[in-house]
Amino acid sequence: MHARTHERVGEEVYGGESDVLVMKLDGYHLAVEGEEGVPEGTLAVPRDVLEDTSVRNPPSLQEVLLAKADRAAQLLEMGA
Repeated sequence: MHARTHERVGEEVYGGESDVLVMKLDGYHLAVEGEEGVPEGTLAVPRDVLEDTSVRNPPSLQEVLLAKADRAAQLLEMGA
């Protein structure tokens, strides 16, 4: 995820209290960090993670779920 988008979403959802967002993609929880090289509006997912999902045409994927702050903390503790 682009760094500015990551920062904005983190502020809106987690009040800026976390450097990592936790998203759910097809039942798989991902710890998402911001990076300048990722295009705006894009979630870059490692190929090995993507292969574990049922997503077969990633460029057409339109949405992911974002964990609430308390749930994100639990998932990060469990190694999301």
